[in-house]
Amino acid sequence: MTDVPPSPESSVPSHLLELAPTELPRSRSRRYTGEGFAVTLLAFPHVDAHRLQRIYGRCHELHEAWLDERESPGAKVRESLAALHDPAFLADTRALGESLKGCDDPRVRSVLHDALGGALSALIAEVRASAPAPDALQLGWLTDLARDHAKVMRQAIVDIDPEGRSADEEDRRHGIAPVVARWTRSRYRTGGAEADVRVDCRYEGDLASRCLEAAAIDRILYNLLNNATRFADDGRVHVSIFPVGEDDVRFVVDNTISADQALWLSEHTERKTAKLFEGDITRGGDGIGLANCASLVAAAYGQTPETAVERGHLGAEVRAGHFLAWFHWPALAE
Repeated sequence: MTDVPPSPESSVPSHLLELAPTELPRSRSRRYTGEGFAVTLLAFPHVDAHRLQRIYGRCHELHEAWLDERESPGAKVRESLAALHDPAFLADTRALGESLKGCDDPRVRSVLHDALGGALSALIAEVRASAPAPDALQLGWLTDLARDHAKVMRQAIVDIDPEGRSADEEDRRHGIAPVVARWTRSRYRTGGAEADVRVDCRYEGDLASRCLEAAAIDRILYNLLNNATRFADDGRVHVSIFPVGEDDVRFVVDNTISADQALWLSEHTERKTAKLFEGDITRGGDGIGLANCASLVAAAYGQTPETAVERGHLGAEVRAGHFLAWFHWPALAE
């Protein structure tokens, strides 16, 4: 008799398996590849469109400079880093934040939120914390953040870089390994908060069919990690990634919360913390980030956001002093 190797699920803590069903219905006949949930630059006032273009340019230029000078970072990288310290760059982000507060168009609000949050808030925090001449590890992390944010902006604003967007739409399989490497950080900084991030990954396959789809997943992860870092009571965030059922991957972002935060969540969500993904319950934020997560996950499964939350495609739960936020993504078959 041949021994059957244990499934990846068999070693996953039971409370993570119990969060949601392991068989997730989907209504799409074709794979979601990252389209939709985007606007054009014409959707913004002229001055904001230019601010977005300048922010995108700074991020894109740093990553391109790194690609050109990776073996021996030189003048291009130094100039690109200096541009991130430029007060005008920070002024653009502050001005867009004010525009977000006064925006009534839900599509534009959604895009502005992720164009200002995402990896950009982490990039700004890291630039402020890094030495004037960062070492190789710091520089690699800065350029990773710049790359990620440029990719998210191309996914969310279709004409901010037409050539780059076209390349992102080409078929190109994306595995889980870069995601694990990116989030295995000794320290993650964003928006004035810091946390140690640890990743436990039990999935080894591919996750996205093209860069545009990978950017949609990044939008979800950055929203969840930024929130978790902000509220992590002990300064630690744990990310679990594992397969469930036959065709899906579950991501769980886990952070401890204070007794005050637990009480607030209980009072405002009536123990149904998944309501947070509806976008109308927030503490000090605007609720847009979690609503964006719901829209993107729902699109991947051909559901409405409300149905996706109801059926456990994504959700959140308070358990024993921890806040657990999870979402699923269809695995990419061989």
